[in-house]
Amino acid sequence: MEVLFTIVIYVVFGVICALIAQSKGRSGIGWFFIGFFAACIGIIIILVLPNLKEEQAKHQQLQRENRRLREKVRKERQTADRRHAQTQQRLGVHDQSLDMDTSRQLESQAGQEFLATSGKPPPPPGSRPPPKRNTPEEKVWFYEDQGSLEQGPVSGRQLALLLKNNEINPATQVWRDPWPQWRALGEVEGELNNE
Repeated sequence: MEVLFTIVIYVVFGVICALIAQSKGRSGIGWFFIGFFAACIGIIIILVLPNLKEEQAKHQQLQRENRRLREKVRKERQTADRRHAQTQQRLGVHDQSLDMDTSRQLESQAGQEFLATSGKPPPPPGSRPPPKRNTPEEKVWFYEDQGSLEQGPVSGRQLALLLKNNEINPATQVWRDPWPQWRALGEVEGELNNE
């Protein structure tokens, strides 16, 4: 009788483990045997283990949310690309009507930061107009620094000092009134020394 009572108790532990395991998304048969042989310890173990159904539901929810966000980003990228193409087309028409290339002017004015992000090389010094200044009587110079950015106005003495300190070199592009275009400093060093 005692043996039968013990077997019934172990079967009850097995059934309890199996029911809890199934509610947590685990194998009922496997946990029946664990509960049968481990009794209270089996019940404690299954109670401590995480609920697989809840974790799977969370995972599926995250996957759905990720798909939705990816689709949203894709649509927004398409919209942004269309707007960018429309803007470029409108700017092209604008440039044609003005008979000028505003993209070149933007490159020369935006500086090194814009050039680094756009990946386009700076325009050659002769391709842009010289700076417009108030009076041609001023003896001022303009030069391109090592980043191809326009600097100035500076005096001839300041320019000579920059050359002496190796901040610029004879290949540095310079300009002053009334020159029609930029020149290499080495070509006009004599004019610099006359000031």
